[in-house]
Amino acid sequence: MKIDYTAVITNFMGSKVGYFGFKYNEEKSHPPTGRYEFTRHYWGATEAVAISRIEYTEKDLEYALRDGDVPIEIPSESLLIKEPGYRAWLSQKYIRAGLRHDRAYAPLPSAASGSVTYDETFRLAWERPYWWEFSNTSTLKLRLNEIYERIVSDGLEWYEQQVAEIRRYHEKLDSRRAAAPKKLRDR
Repeated sequence: MKIDYTAVITNFMGSKVGYFGFKYNEEKSHPPTGRYEFTRHYWGATEAVAISRIEYTEKDLEYALRDGDVPIEIPSESLLIKEPGYRAWLSQKYIRAGLRHDRAYAPLPSAASGSVTYDETFRLAWERPYWWEFSNTSTLKLRLNEIYERIVSDGLEWYEQQVAEIRRYHEKLDSRRAAAPKKLRDR
């Protein structure tokens, strides 16, 4: 069964994270390579929810096939890396998600992250606890809903911690303006 990743991810997550002011960002997203990003501006900073399909290189293919994934090759004209001979494949079994605030990034660990076993020789082994497994459209939606719940439970607080310094600076600046003599405020 073929999954329309762009439709499922943008429609399903777009409506959920849209409640918190995030909008699908076509400039930052690149569906041919499985990358989707929802952004918002909050306290003068850009915040994002990033969801992407796992990308394998030739070195990773053997592992992917042993794991039961049947990745599909990304057409060379769609690749972001334009090196001669570079090839990449997209997973049809795993996605990952993360939160971004200007230059800070926090990956969202999957619910199964504590029980995952993997081959230590696999190049992406250190990322494996952040992979969300699915098998069809309904389990993809289930994983996206779990990602959304993780964003609401932990992610929004993480964003608040990131803007805390900006907020303190603005509050301090406002209090100085309010305390300044009227002549100085009217300049």
